[in-house]
Amino acid sequence: MKPSLLLLGALAGSVLLAPTAVAQTPQSPLQPFTGTVRATPVPPAGPDLAAPPRHMVESDHKRGGYVDAPIGPANALRSVPVELATLEPLGGAAEAKQDFVETAVIGSGSRSTVGEPSATMADASNGFYTGNHHAARTTDGGSNWTGVNPATRFGSGFCCDQRVITHPSGVSIWLLQYSNGSGPDTHKLAVAETPAALGSNTFARSFDFAATNFGITGDLDFPDVAVAGDFFYFASNVFGASFNAVVYRIRAADFLTGNVSFSFFRATNPGGGGLGGGSYRFTQTAIDTDTMYFAEHRNTSRIALFRWGPSGLSIFERDVPQWSASNYVDTCPDGVDWLSRADSRITGGYQTLEEVGFMWTSSAVGNITRPHVRVARFKKSDLSLIRVQTLNFGDTSLAYPAVAPNIAGHLGITLAMGGGTRFPSYCTALVDDIQNFQRGLTITIERSGDDTPAVAADGEARFGDYFTVTTAPHSDRMTFIGTGLAQRGGSGGSNSEPRFQHWGRAAFQPNAGPLNFAGLIVKSEPAGVPIDMTPFDFLGGAGDTTPFYRKFVAGTASIQLTAPAQFTDGNGQLFRFVRWRTKSVPDEDLSFASRPVGQRTFIISDIGSFSDICVADYEEASRANAERYGVACPPSGAFYELFDTGSPFDLANKGIILTPERSGGWQVAVDPSPFLDQRIANNLNLGDDVLAAGVSLGFAVNIPGAGSVSTVDVDSNGRLGWGLSSSDFSESVGEFLAENMLAVVWDDLNPSAAVAGGGVYFDQTPQYTMCTWLRVPEFNTSNENTVQVRFFRSGIIEVSWRDVASTDSLVGFSTGLSARDPGGMNLGAFASFITGPGQTEMILNSAALPILGQASNFQVFDAPASTQFGVVNLGLSAANLPLAAIGAPGCSGYVGNQLDGLPFAGPGGSTITVPFAIPNNLDFLGLELFAQALAVAPGTNVLGLAASNGQKLTLGNLP
Repeated sequence: MKPSLLLLGALAGSVLLAPTAVAQTPQSPLQPFTGTVRATPVPPAGPDLAAPPRHMVESDHKRGGYVDAPIGPANALRSVPVELATLEPLGGAAEAKQDFVETAVIGSGSRSTVGEPSATMADASNGFYTGNHHAARTTDGGSNWTGVNPATRFGSGFCCDQRVITHPSGVSIWLLQYSNGSGPDTHKLAVAETPAALGSNTFARSFDFAATNFGITGDLDFPDVAVAGDFFYFASNVFGASFNAVVYRIRAADFLTGNVSFSFFRATNPGGGGLGGGSYRFTQTAIDTDTMYFAEHRNTSRIALFRWGPSGLSIFERDVPQWSASNYVDTCPDGVDWLSRADSRITGGYQTLEEVGFMWTSSAVGNITRPHVRVARFKKSDLSLIRVQTLNFGDTSLAYPAVAPNIAGHLGITLAMGGGTRFPSYCTALVDDIQNFQRGLTITIERSGDDTPAVAADGEARFGDYFTVTTAPHSDRMTFIGTGLAQRGGSGGSNSEPRFQHWGRAAFQPNAGPLNFAGLIVKSEPAGVPIDMTPFDFLGGAGDTTPFYRKFVAGTASIQLTAPAQFTDGNGQLFRFVRWRTKSVPDEDLSFASRPVGQRTFIISDIGSFSDICVADYEEASRANAERYGVACPPSGAFYELFDTGSPFDLANKGIILTPERSGGWQVAVDPSPFLDQRIANNLNLGDDVLAAGVSLGFAVNIPGAGSVSTVDVDSNGRLGWGLSSSDFSESVGEFLAENMLAVVWDDLNPSAAVAGGGVYFDQTPQYTMCTWLRVPEFNTSNENTVQVRFFRSGIIEVSWRDVASTDSLVGFSTGLSARDPGGMNLGAFASFITGPGQTEMILNSAALPILGQASNFQVFDAPASTQFGVVNLGLSAANLPLAAIGAPGCSGYVGNQLDGLPFAGPGGSTITVPFAIPNNLDFLGLELFAQALAVAPGTNVLGLAASNGQKLTLGNLP
């Protein structure tokens, strides 16, 4: 016995499954050190005194670059299609990108071309903004700002770098870098206990950190901050005798007390290994998680990933496509290189439910001729590399990328652009269901620069160091707070324009007035499905092609989404609907609820205060099909081919030869190059739908089903017959099988409309008698159809098709005695075959279309009465193996590459059902199977074998 179809399915599954990368998880995660720091009292906020203007020039220890490394193992590197817009090109209602607030923040203190802007919104109203030497606060969502001078707010000693961030609990931290003359640079963490406190510049206490708190010495510099779970996370380079680094975390609730406990990891080995010694970047996140991820470069083809979770710190190293940390150079229109400040450090990181990613600036490498942005994406499950993407333009450079996700996993990106024809400018991008790393991104210039920073004494013009992005704290947590920088109106620090921006898709605009809005995200897998939706949302949006966003007043009832049962994508691939998956963002476990399979309409009974996501899942589809091929043996007394617009006539300039066969049927052979006898003279002058009965052949021949005859009935509609009752213009298989006829080109032909010389002719020659339809058109057309039939005294009949323009016709022969349809066949595909004298042949049929997961039982009709047992053979290909040599003339084996045999028992004479169930396995979608019934029936022929037609099954999941 051959392997069963079920076994084949199992084997196919094992072949199709790709190997999964093994995570390189350390056996024993590193455990952190711990310490405590006592709070420092904060003086009441006084007047924000102006600080002396200064153009910040920091030493080159900020750069911390890497030597370009050899190319590592091959990895996927893909350039994202990027277009540039000064105005967002997507203009469609909720899908459009929108700036809810976008303004310059001058603040108090001094501005610097290095900029290093940072911002947070503690709630929808209260926020804070910092730069290199300036700060500001807002109580109206960022539309207006009041300066706060960092140089005077907490006493003397303030230096430069700042960051500000808010925990979901409402506690905000303002990190400032202090430099006490000859002493080391330190960090001050100032605490605003509530959003209102942040907006009013009220800081309850502060905590001072130096490198000595971590058991090392040096200057704390280049800070990064993030939140995850209950904790604030902080990172810093430690510059001194050696290049070190530290990461530490503090529970948010501890900042409300007079002492904080902190956990930390430190690095003192910048050569790599262990924790490393580079500049770390945390992942910003909007989900509830107890795990933080951060990363550093080992070299330009290897990255180190760190996962700080409840069990400690795990370290992973991954190869990435080579990039370059050399020659960050691109000159602006005035000839000044604006990238002298750029270096190799990672400047952006994000964490979503399924993915962790990091972004940095690479200099020109390979066929990318300018500095550009790299995005390394990793699976969160095992930190295996998904892909490294590039964002680049041929005529300008990109640098200083920052990134953060919203609660749905969409990304907001801020970055700088300049060089070529552009001055240093501030840009943004969105990565979501509308635009992404696969479809392409739009990088929007939010604020164009018109100058470059002044060239310092060391010959460098310093612009930028880092930008920032966080998730906006509005109720749906779907929009972004971003910061950037543009150089405008001059080259000095006072011409550095820091920008604050609250932006996102229009569908997620912040709540307006007393109304409380909730978002709705409608997606599909795959994308591009037209979804109906009622009612309209508040922006007037209705159903659309996925993905799309809609916004409703919270509490809106009975929002109805209806997906089509099937759709065809742009590549012509057919898909069928499976189910809806739905969730609220956020919900308790961030998991989808699956709706019933096949239920295409989903109703949201009451949309809540959070955004909902509804995903219509589709699977690849193929239409199931079953069709017969070949002929049975003992053979039927009929054969035919039916032509229509879906299966056009393909026998023009071909012919068939019907030779009497000793069993009483025909040996039918296809003639690839027949001739047309031009001795055409005797026009029968048939009109439309006219039958000329009993036309003399001039001799007697034997016709299966009619016996010995000397006349023939000639129908103007392309038929010859014996005992035809009338002309018939409507060809049908049922009538064809019921009457003894030779359908030459049976169609609604109209000889009375033929051009001069055309018509139906009947002529006798010394060799044969012939009937010709010469240039006869179809009814109500001017097309032309020419076909000729020649009757020989030997009983041979030849049919020659010349020019046939008919679009729907039937061709074939029937004894009129066949009780069952033998099925249409492709005459042009057979060199020869045999028909019978008119007995009922054994037919194999499918009881139902072969749909995955359903029964498609076989039916064996009219097996010989002497049938003892039989089998339905299944195979992967069609065959045509003649069996005459072994005692079964006219029989052929129609199954190749046999898989299985499905047995059945005799006797014959009635319908025999052979069970056949198709596994619900998409690996079989579109699979073609070939089947034939064979019966052991003594007396049928020398071999005692009856064979059915072949049956071709195309497995599908749509009828």
